[in-house]
Amino acid sequence: MMPEFQDTAVVMKEVHSLFRAENDCATVADTKVLEHSIHEHFEQKEQEIKATIHALTCDIKQQETSPEMEELNTIREKSEWLANEAVSSAQAVKEMEKEQKELEARLQQLSVENEKLVQSEKQLRSETIVDAPKVAHSLSLYKNISRVKWDYDAASMKGVITRRTEVYPFNYPEANYDSINTLWDLIASAG
Repeated sequence: MMPEFQDTAVVMKEVHSLFRAENDCATVADTKVLEHSIHEHFEQKEQEIKATIHALTCDIKQQETSPEMEELNTIREKSEWLANEAVSSAQAVKEMEKEQKELEARLQQLSVENEKLVQSEKQLRSETIVDAPKVAHSLSLYKNISRVKWDYDAASMKGVITRRTEVYPFNYPEANYDSINTLWDLIASAG
């Protein structure tokens, strides 16, 4: 056991009383033996404590490097990685759900627009079926009266006006007010 403070105090009182008793040589020799004994006892205990600390440190290092600890650390790292992945995945799912809702709304909007276009197409087809013969007759009548033959392949306003024995060609770069009036004048003069 390690000497405590009270034991040391008692020893010191004895040393003090011995020095006062004037048996100096014997007292000093006894004191030296006692001091040496205490010092050896203290060093022995200190070595035991150091050995115990060293042994515990080695045990801790062994446990930290043991396969079980390495496996535990690996599991901990994987767990942290999985937790981060779960958070990232949850955020990605939320973003995808938001995008899906937006796309569904856009799809609904396009469906409504498509339905309107289908209805418009049906209406135009029915109007075309009804109006096509009237338009064809009007164009035929216009062609026979004006005797204008259009060049539909040309990029400009191009064609000819035919009369019994004469042909009047025309070619205007663009259809504007002046060119249309000039064409009407040409039709009138050819007639």
